[in-house]
Amino acid sequence: ISDEIIYKLLRECITCGLAAVFHRENIADKTHINELNYDEQSIKVISKDNENVATHIFALVGNSLYPSSYSSVKNENIPYTDHRMYIAGRSRFYSEKPYVIKNCIDQRKDIFVAKHKGYFPKSEYNYLLPLPPIFRNIEIESKEEVIDEYTYSQAQNHSLPTIKKDRKLTTLVDTSGQFMVFNNYYLQLLIDLGFVITDYKAIAVFEKIAAYEPFVRTMMNLRIQAILAGSSKEKFYKLIINASYGYDTLNTEKFGKIKMLDKADTFIAQHHPNHIGTRRISANTFAVQIKPKTATCFTSLQSGVFTLDNAKYWRSKQRTSLII
Repeated sequence: ISDEIIYKLLRECITCGLAAVFHRENIADKTHINELNYDEQSIKVISKDNENVATHIFALVGNSLYPSSYSSVKNENIPYTDHRMYIAGRSRFYSEKPYVIKNCIDQRKDIFVAKHKGYFPKSEYNYLLPLPPIFRNIEIESKEEVIDEYTYSQAQNHSLPTIKKDRKLTTLVDTSGQFMVFNNYYLQLLIDLGFVITDYKAIAVFEKIAAYEPFVRTMMNLRIQAILAGSSKEKFYKLIINASYGYDTLNTEKFGKIKMLDKADTFIAQHHPNHIGTRRISANTFAVQIKPKTATCFTSLQSGVFTLDNAKYWRSKQRTSLII
């Protein structure tokens, strides 16, 4: 990537994490199944137990979704781009023209990242609430009308700050009134689930590549052989597969360099415009953190972006299949 605009668009798309955390105790043959329902009149989500009782607790997935997200192996569960989940190669073009963006999205032929606003109709809420399909970071104010009366009162009782804004990974049913960036696979699944786009901002279209497929197939076969042989190498191969998609693309530019300096050099470093923070280690030794001028990344940024959003495609796809 040589275009700074495309670089910044890809950076906006990076969202780590696939988890939706619910604090709940489940006891076999005692705990009732809980349901979330949206009441349009009160504009509230109501949580209540139904008549069904939990009998077994089981894990849905014990493996990472990342190998399936960057391998480009043909899979009939991918209804787009010839049933393959391609990784982005060179950038083909960038556009901010709404009709160009809409045309690329509607044709479902190209792979891209697109920036837009949108929402799910309220008629779909009760279907989506078990696991809202949009995984994105947003800023949340700890106000009573935002986090609800109970959570707000608990925060006050424990002397937690209730005025500041926090950036949190959240599951959503709309883009929270903001422009958000999604890759084509994740966006097209959202559209199939009923997502409505209200405004278009930008799009970057890429070449399709499947360069990771031989690597993933080889490492997966080695892992399977290790499992069958009862070898601990299974964990080694799993780690290699999960960590090879481009994790170094995530936040490299945000990490500062730490230097151990004496008092005199620390005084000079603290006046540098890239100074982040200082911590005393001993009487004349200080750990000084400096924001680097450059960042090193050995994997293409678009590989990391597509792997992360493709994983969200698979998570939402699994959730949809379970409910259906």
